[in-house]
This record gives sequence, C-alpha cells and structure tokens, in this order.
Amino acid sequence: MKTQEIKNVTLEDVDFLKNLGVWVEIYHHLEKGLLQQCFNLVKKNMEALYRQSSFGWDDSEKLKEMEMEKLEYICIFEKTSKKLVGFLSFEDTVEAGLTCLYIYEIQLDEHIRGRNVGKWLLKNASILAYRRNLKYIFLTVFSANLNALNFYHHFDFVPHESSPQEKKFRSGKVIHPDYYILYTKSRKDW
Repeated sequence: MKTQEIKNVTLEDVDFLKNLGVWVEIYHHLEKGLLQQCFNLVKKNMEALYRQSSFGWDDSEKLKEMEMEKLEYICIFEKTSKKLVGFLSFEDTVEAGLTCLYIYEIQLDEHIRGRNVGKWLLKNASILAYRRNLKYIFLTVFSANLNALNFYHHFDFVPHESSPQEKKFRSGKVIHPDYYILYTKSRKDW
C-alpha cells in the first residue's frame, strides 16, 4: 500500500487510484474554477433530493456553504481529461459535544461510481480523523437517498441521538424525517 502526503495530510493506498486512471489532490481552499466544478457535481447529484426536502435548493446558499473557510477538500481528477470526477469535503469540529471530522459531501460522477472510490474517500477520511485525534466521523444524509444510507450503514454509521427520528403512528404509518445525522468511530485502519 503506497501513501502520499499532500499539505501535511497523508492519504493511504494512492496506487488504487492510479490503477483507475485518476489522481487525488487536497485543498484547504478552492479557487473559483474548482469550486464551480465541485458545485456543479453537487447540483447534478443532489438538487432533486434537496428540492424533495423541506430545505429546497438555493444555488447561492450551497455555494456559500462550500466556501466556508474551515472546509477541506479531497478532490479526484481523471488523468486524461483532468476533469473533476469526485470529491469529499469536511471540517474538524465538535458535534453534539464530540470532537469529530464532519463530512459535508461525498460526491462522485456517475461513471466513477461502483469502483470503490467512495469507499476509498471514506476510508481516508476515517484515517485522517484518527490521526487528528478526532474520535468520530459525522455526516448528514437525506432519508430519501437510499443508496447513500445503505453505503454508510455498510461502514457502521448509525443515527446519532441528536438525529431527527422517524414518527410511527398507531395506524402503522411511518413518516421519515428529511435527513439523518449519522456517525461512527474513526479508525486507523480498514
């Protein structure tokens, strides 16, 4: 397993990415062009889910969130086209009284999905959290995003007690919240 250090962040198993024809870069601040590429990927993948929720979709609000000073980005680019094909954004913070790495986005272009790139990003986020002495990883996921929920549950993410809960009625009807707050312990290896 080969590692790569970029700006004081060590990523594990970069050979895995090279074999897929992609490369990785870490950013502590995104220049406008790359920010726009990340935004476009979020919009393409998530706008419909936002619109289905009580949040709605607002381009300027999402861009403002993505420009937050504390956010760091792990970006994946195609070698041949140099096109952004995925990214993970996160910050070190405290959530519900717990020090954690909070994942804002894991976004992958359609053609890179199903090739374990999401797993690679999540694995490296967990290792990074562990090395920074952050005990947990938190994230928010739409309840309607069943693929993402299954993906996170596969990696031992569970709803935190601060997460909105399902409402079960006597009739048997269940109303799901718009989103869940999931968390898991960070690990030094996967």
